[in-house]
Amino acid sequence: GTGVAHGVTIQGVYVPSFSEIAGKPNQTRERLKAFLMMPHRPMPGIPLGESEVRNLVEYTISFKH
Repeated sequence: GTGVAHGVTIQGVYVPSFSEIAGKPNQTRERLKAFLMMPHRPMPGIPLGESEVRNLVEYTISFKH
């Protein structure tokens, strides 16, 4: 089957899988880009360059069904 992979809980914070993120209703590249630019606990802030963010957005959106 082509079920959605589920995320995991780290330090009490649920971390969604790529397919869950891509499959959110009304998910767009712009929303993904904004999401990636914001820091998320418990992950440390990681400064990403424009091309890195663009690549991550394309990779994540590729999981959309």
